[in-house]
Amino acid sequence: MMQKTGSEEPEYGTIQQRMSTGIFEYTDPKGRKPVAYTKVMKKHKISKEDVMEEAGKFNITVNEGHFVAPVDCVKRGRPKSEKEEKPKGAKGRPKKEKKVISVEDGECEDLFATLVANAFKEEDGAEAAVHESAKKEREDKLASVSASVAAAKKEAERLEKEAKRLAKEEEKEAKRLAAEASKKEKEEKAAAEKAEKAAKKEAEKEAKEAEKEAKRLAAEAAKKEKESKSAKKAAADEDEEEEPDVVKKIEFEGKKYLKSKKSGICYDYSEYVTNGEQVVIGKWNNNTNKIEFEASEEEVEEEYE
Repeated sequence: MMQKTGSEEPEYGTIQQRMSTGIFEYTDPKGRKPVAYTKVMKKHKISKEDVMEEAGKFNITVNEGHFVAPVDCVKRGRPKSEKEEKPKGAKGRPKKEKKVISVEDGECEDLFATLVANAFKEEDGAEAAVHESAKKEREDKLASVSASVAAAKKEAERLEKEAKRLAKEEEKEAKRLAAEASKKEKEEKAAAEKAEKAAKKEAEKEAKEAEKEAKRLAAEAAKKEKESKSAKKAAADEDEEEEPDVVKKIEFEGKKYLKSKKSGICYDYSEYVTNGEQVVIGKWNNNTNKIEFEASEEEVEEEYE
């Protein structure tokens, strides 16, 4: 039926849809309402007693509402003309009135007895035929009701089986989607963590390279500054070579030094006396009356590191 309509649901709806509304309020996907069972009974000439008897064979309880004819089941058109009701007699062919045969006394007694016997025989045969016809009609009705109940029961079982199958498929699909969502979430989380670690590692690497470059530039700057000082000093020494420099021994903070009278440059006294080398240790500041010591190369490098 679903292949015929091209839909995923049965043509007349599912059991769940029927159970979600009142027993007489259901409407199928096409807007059709259930046919009243009283119409079915009327079509097949089935009485309430026939239905109850057949349902009892299968232990089925029939809702009393099925035996109430809906308002729209009333026939439309002109109302029937009222006719004088005639007293109803017994069903079946009307009985033949017994013929009264007059015979003279003593005449045809055997004939009278024969006619009476034949009349009763004909009457009994007619009643038997009527009874047999009614019995057959009743059996046909019961058979029709039984077939209708059996078909309804079979259809209900089929619908219930179909509903269970669909519910199982929906549950399976829901589990599959949940598993896919969980897998995707884990993959996204792992990718995010990996990207974060890579970014952190790259940032640390760049920071180390930047720090290393800063140290290199600082060392180069210190080296250039030292070279500049040395060049200035060399130029000053060259100028001083033209005129002899006179130094005198001074004592500062309990230590002896040699100070140039001309430039104020101070030399290490012990190095000069011991090795004869003029090791510059700083310059005399006339404003503060102190020696401004020069920082050694190791101290400069340590400062920048």
